[in-house]
Formats: sequence, structure tokens, C-alpha cells
Amino acid sequence: MIEGDLIEVGDKLFRLYAIDAPEIGHICEGKSRPYDFGWTATTGLMDLTAGVAQVMCYSKKSVCNGAVIAKF
Repeated sequence: MIEGDLIEVGDKLFRLYAIDAPEIGHICEGKSRPYDFGWTATTGLMDLTAGVAQVMCYSKKSVCNGAVIAKF
């Protein structure tokens, strides 16, 4: 996982279709302390793929900022 909406499979980057996750370093104030919501989104994607032996990506659109827009 690179970020909450960006994964790397082999040597290719895939930005997840219809997902707009905050970037790492996007800090917001919580009730008790600041939270990095980008890191929270990234670890959430890690949790979704934990223990999965294979992730399949299906290209939906052309390349955006060096990453293919894809569903997985």
C-alpha cells in the first residue's frame, strides 16, 4: 500500500476507482489529539487486504499522475 487509495502491484501503480482517501499527512484535530487521517485510510486499506494472497486490479480508465485508475 502506498496510500489509502493507491496500491502498487509489481512495478505498476493503481489508483482505486471511485475512492478519494485523504493523503498521508492530512492532520485533523480529534477530541483528544490530532489524527493523521491519511495514515488511518492507508491502514484501513491494509486491513482490507491483510492475508490476501492475490489482489486483482481491473483497469477502468487511463493513467492519472503515473497510476492506472482501477477497481480491485
